[in-house]
Amino acid sequence: MTMHRAKGLEFEQVFLPAFENGIIPSTYGDADEERRLAYVALTRGKRHVTISSAQFRRGPSEPSIFIAEIPDHAKERAKRASDRQGRPHLSPQRAQALRDLRARMRSF
Repeated sequence: MTMHRAKGLEFEQVFLPAFENGIIPSTYGDADEERRLAYVALTRGKRHVTISSAQFRRGPSEPSIFIAEIPDHAKERAKRASDRQGRPHLSPQRAQALRDLRARMRSF
């Protein structure tokens, strides 16, 4: 379902993939309208909203600027909820290996 069609609806879980600059907001759209649309998408989730972005999509990419506009208290609440679910955490060695891989990927 598109974000446009989600207006007025609510769902237990909402997945928002590709929340990246150039996609949301797009390079050709009105940023204010896309901000309102992103707000609609974020507020459709009753319990969970999952936002994802790629670090490399046809070249290096950055997370959407709209993510920075999400209030800190909402981000902290989400982090506490995910910590309670017992999701595995990366060891320092694996985290460093992922950072090294990311650096090598950006050099292409």
